[in-house]
This record gives sequence, structure tokens and C-alpha cells, in this order.
Amino acid sequence: MPFIIRRQNQFDVIVLGAGVAGIGVALELRREGLKVLVMSKRRVPGEASRAAAGILDPFLQIREPNHPLLTLTIPAFQEYEKNIGWIESETKLNVGYKKTGMIYAALSAQDEDELKRRFTWQKKTVIPVEWTSRGIHYPTMGRVYPHQYMDGLLALAKQLGVKFAWTDKAPIRFRKEKNTKIYVALSGTNTYESSALVNALGSWGRDLSLSRHFPALTPIRGQIVLVKSKKIFLDKILHNLEHHYVVPWDSHQYLIGTTTEKAGYCSRVTRAGVASIMSGVERFWPDIRLCAVTSMWSGLRPRTKDQLPVIGETATSGLYVAGGYYRSGILFGVYAGKLLAKSIVSGKIVPQLASYQPLRFTKKERLK
Repeated sequence: MPFIIRRQNQFDVIVLGAGVAGIGVALELRREGLKVLVMSKRRVPGEASRAAAGILDPFLQIREPNHPLLTLTIPAFQEYEKNIGWIESETKLNVGYKKTGMIYAALSAQDEDELKRRFTWQKKTVIPVEWTSRGIHYPTMGRVYPHQYMDGLLALAKQLGVKFAWTDKAPIRFRKEKNTKIYVALSGTNTYESSALVNALGSWGRDLSLSRHFPALTPIRGQIVLVKSKKIFLDKILHNLEHHYVVPWDSHQYLIGTTTEKAGYCSRVTRAGVASIMSGVERFWPDIRLCAVTSMWSGLRPRTKDQLPVIGETATSGLYVAGGYYRSGILFGVYAGKLLAKSIVSGKIVPQLASYQPLRFTKKERLK
């Protein structure tokens, strides 16, 4: 596509949303030499991304060997350490990356059968896997600290020359100029123009006047608890088949989760949610009884009807979507952004994104 807009408040691409989806595509567009503006409604951008657990698991919620999401998660996992090095070397920030290893624990004979079935096909991939008496061991998996990771991405984007417009007090409004390929973004008295627009607002992506082009996303609330104890030691991530996990952090802290709740746009922590997490984790990590709760939070994870992301151009030329990353945005957000940027620059769908095009949903599904 042609990129000819170069005046002060005119950009090649405007990206809506400063979470991992938005920053991921903005980074690659800037590396391609484009003039990029990221607009965010919040002074602390990437609200959902920062509320993640930070687990780097390319098999998360993938039960079958032919699952289309593997075309994103495995390459993203393979590139992750290189991307971490890029972020930390350029920004001098520590994003909390650690290759802890992870064990998927079997809590019953039925769990063991299911994990053995998964192990059979997972060992044929490029991801190292081992069978142990407790379940599957993934020696190269690990975690990042989501807050620090997002701080690093934001700092890197600014360093590369990505521009930002914060819109805390003024709502973002958009229109497409008639008979042109120009999008106009209005926030208060500020007006910005671009020839391409990327909606990466996640669960809030349908708040815009252009929402009829945006696939329906359901916000799924995930609650998380941070606990601490100097009496125990755990150096590997523990996970089970019921969405419960324990992630070792520094300073004798352990992150535990999670819930998967349809609660609308309510992101508050609930007593019932915390109780569910604590009892679920206790089933495979009894040491939780020795821990004290230090903090709690929750985030809204955007999920599509088919639980696959939406990454690509909508029915309207120049209007793109990057969303529905659900529980894996921290893992593949930057990689997916790179692929979408290549699609925007070339005007062609890159093969890796073929399964995630917005137009796979019918018009009726997009308007729900």
C-alpha cells in the first residue's frame, strides 16, 4: 500500500491500543520505516497485558497436534529469547525473563492419560518435552514479569521513534473521509490522519464508531493472586489441566491463578474467585498453606467465538484488526505484530496469518 502522509499530525499508520498487540505491530512498522502513532486511552497502557501471568507456554489450551494456533505460538516461542535480548539491550530494562522450566501435573488417572496423549504428539515438535512421574516436564519454558515486559516494549517503541497520543480525558472518535483512503482520529482538540488504522484495543475494540468492522470479542476475567513465603522453595512453574498454576517469582513470591469467567467488563477481584484459585492450587501444591497473600488483581482477556485471534484487514480497505489474543498475548504478541506489519506493508496476507483473518466471521457474527 502507498504511504505518503508525512506532515506533523499525519501518519502512515495509526495503532489503537498500547498493549502487547498494539506495540507489537507498531515496533515492526517503525522498523519498516513507517511513521506510526499509537493512541491509548490510559496513562498506564496495556491494562490487560499487564494483568497477565507471564507464562511462556506455546501449548497453552492446545490439545491437538493440528491446532492452527501452533503456527503462531511455536515460532513466537522460538524467537522469544532473541526478542528479550533486543528489548533489554536497547532499553537497559530488566523484563523479568527466566527459563524456569514447567511441569504439567497429573492429579488423577484420567489426567495422566490425557497428558500422555499430549506428550505423544508434543515430543514430535521442536519444543523439548520430557515425561516424569508427575507429568510432562518442559525444560525450556519460563516466564516474564508482565509489567516490566510491557515497560520494556513501550520504552523500545519510543526509542525507535513511535509516537504516542494519550487520551485519558478525551474519548477517541474516528471517521473515514469519503472517497479517500484517509482515516481521521479525533481526541479532544487534536486531529490525526493516516492511510491505515489498526484496532488493537482488545476487549474494548468495539467501543469505536468503526465497531461494525470489528469481530465480536468476549472479555474473559482472569483473577490472579500473589503470595509469599520464606519457608518453601519452588523453582519451576507448576500447571494442571484445570487452568490452575503456580509461577515462581523472585523474593520468595509465587504467582497463582487463575479463573476464566464471563463477567462482562467487570475486572474486580472477587472473594469467590480467590477462593477458587486457592483451593484449586492446593490440590497439587499443598505448600500454598504456608503462604501469605500479598496482592491480588484481575484482567479482561479478549476471546473470539472460535478462540483464535483475529489478525488482518477487515472488509474496509486500510482498516486492520489485531485482537483476540486471549491467554497467549504475552507470548506471541510481538511475533504476530511482525507478521501483521508485513501484511500491511506488502498489501498481501502472509501465510502464517491465513487462519486468523477477520473475514472468517460472518457479518452477523461481527455485529453480535
